[in-house]
Amino acid sequence: MKPFFSKLLYLSFIFFILINTAHAFEYELNSVVKHPTRKELYVSGEFKIMFVIDNEKGTILKSVPVPFDVKKMTVSKSGKIIATSGTQLYIYNPETNTGNSVSGTGDIYTVNNSDYYFDISNYYKKGVKIYSVEDQQLYAEFPLTESLAMYSYSPQTNFLYLFSSEIQLADEKSLITKTVEKPSGYNVYSNDYVAQQSDGKGQNFMIYDLNKRSITVTKQLPYKMSSSFSKTIAPVGEDLYVLYWSGLIKIEKNGKCTPIELADATFNYASAATLKGHLICSSMKDGYIYNTASGTSSKFDVSSGYSDKAYTKDIFIDGDNIYVLAEDYTIYTMDASGVKKSMIDFSQNGNSGIKYSVMYYNGYSQKDKQDLEAEGLNSVLKAKKLPAISLEGKSGYIEVATFNTITEAKAFLTDIKGKVSYTAKILPKGTN
Repeated sequence: MKPFFSKLLYLSFIFFILINTAHAFEYELNSVVKHPTRKELYVSGEFKIMFVIDNEKGTILKSVPVPFDVKKMTVSKSGKIIATSGTQLYIYNPETNTGNSVSGTGDIYTVNNSDYYFDISNYYKKGVKIYSVEDQQLYAEFPLTESLAMYSYSPQTNFLYLFSSEIQLADEKSLITKTVEKPSGYNVYSNDYVAQQSDGKGQNFMIYDLNKRSITVTKQLPYKMSSSFSKTIAPVGEDLYVLYWSGLIKIEKNGKCTPIELADATFNYASAATLKGHLICSSMKDGYIYNTASGTSSKFDVSSGYSDKAYTKDIFIDGDNIYVLAEDYTIYTMDASGVKKSMIDFSQNGNSGIKYSVMYYNGYSQKDKQDLEAEGLNSVLKAKKLPAISLEGKSGYIEVATFNTITEAKAFLTDIKGKVSYTAKILPKGTN
């Protein structure tokens, strides 16, 4: 194929994907967890709500208000749902339908099945504070002498793994078990390894042992590993596997690193690890499952084709079930080999308990302009025999109206075009 037509085909494919990954709701989904004993999935994102979904019927049971936009959710050993965003943490107890908020000084970090959460200050007064999930009491704290690029906690080892920002490294080749040849085509992992294996840079690696309450391991690594959207750091035997944005590295007990080359390599938009040593990495409802025991990988794709592609936002593992959350408000369940078992789409009409709110962004601070915007919205609300609203003194996204079907909500967006200056979005919400 000639270069021009090859490039044209590639650009057409990218445009096709961009068009077909548009979804009904522009509010970002970020995280999904499964309750350990209830038949409930919890889904949240930037809309200050946790949706509680029946994982068998696919219906929204209720919505739980959260005091902030949620970046990540985890579930504790006792079944509490923990939502985090920056310096904020919200602990929700499904048994009592109550929750409480906690504020930190740094980045609040949690993992599934953990007794702890971490408050990590990476800049001013660098340090780590470790708290109990159950009573939010301080368990331990220690200072940091440098900024961190990445960190991860393992309940299995009770270790907190710390990866520093970039450092200069004189003899990095002695820390690599093998060098990687430049690939003939594009491979995201191999390209990253080639670029890093002789650049004279790396990062410090430390292990904090929560049992001993001290740093027990300090080593230098020949790679600079960080997470853009997701990362998974999994201990397997005496080795540590680090699945970062653009690579997969095995760190041996002696500190030497093995870059793992995969034909199925893809950017890490969402990832997770099973207790059996399987690593799952996903980009657009597809990806690979890497078996650390055999050193082999297999592809998976839960989408129904290119027209169904959407970015993967989170992965949650519950026994033999792997839940894959996509940005188009779908949740797929697959088994450990990547075979799709079921799909929940809670963006569609007829989903029990779901309603659709139109959220309008009020970007004006002047009263006369706010009144003019309200006039445009109220003309449509009046025609639909819905209550009028006022924008005076309000800013950001404001709920204008709520509809029983997505069709009605989309029609409202169409009707207000040309009558207002700022944008509006559709937000699905459950009924408490």
